[in-house]
Amino acid sequence: MMKWRIVLVLVVCASLAVFAVQTLSQAGGSNQTAKPSDAERRRNMTDAERKRETEQWLKKQKLDQERRNRDFKKKIAEGKKQWRLSQEKARQWRQELPEKHAEAKREFLYEKRALVSTGLTEEQWAVIKPKLEKVVKLHNLRELERSTSGLSLGSSSTGGTRPKANANQSEPRWQWKRTWKDKKTAALSEAQKIAEQLIRLLDQKNAMPEAYKRRMDALRRARIAEESEKQKREKELSEAKQELCKYLTTRQEAVLVLKMGRL
Repeated sequence: MMKWRIVLVLVVCASLAVFAVQTLSQAGGSNQTAKPSDAERRRNMTDAERKRETEQWLKKQKLDQERRNRDFKKKIAEGKKQWRLSQEKARQWRQELPEKHAEAKREFLYEKRALVSTGLTEEQWAVIKPKLEKVVKLHNLRELERSTSGLSLGSSSTGGTRPKANANQSEPRWQWKRTWKDKKTAALSEAQKIAEQLIRLLDQKNAMPEAYKRRMDALRRARIAEESEKQKREKELSEAKQELCKYLTTRQEAVLVLKMGRL
């Protein structure tokens, strides 16, 4: 029995050896019949075949390059289009900005936006806005109605209100600095109109003393009236601020004090 087992094992081993030898021989044969390398293939080609293959390769390279160029130009054109659109949007935004800023100031949107952080509601804003508008209006009116007491002399290289015929060119020329110089005559206060008359009178070397006296007396009276009006405006502004603060929380009042500088 043992002998038969040994014989069986030997037969199996022999079969495996034969199978392995056949497999290796087939693999070797397949390698020998495999497709030759590109270099070997080109060596076996005729000149005409090599020329035709080279022309095909060059044509393919040319087509690939043309495709890459088209894609590149397309990307460039798309980039220019996007740049033009962004520039147009920026230009439109710059044109609309002054109008939007004016609207925001007119509607007190900046102040409203600041108060929203304190929990402001639309109902509260409907009450606060007109009172805030009154404060701003009175404050601006006070700034526009400036006194004439701020007049001062300043040197000018381009000539003053009284040119000197024989003056040395290196000498400074003097002219009055007027805070209202850019305003139209109709927009001037009574004191500013009289101050303009007195300035012109100073340019006249032969003006009579009585003319100076009349203008000075008129300017003094106008300044007294202007000061009285200023005190009235200050009182109205103070009352308007107090009325506004009645409807503000302490936190909201603090926001407006920081934001506006008018409370």
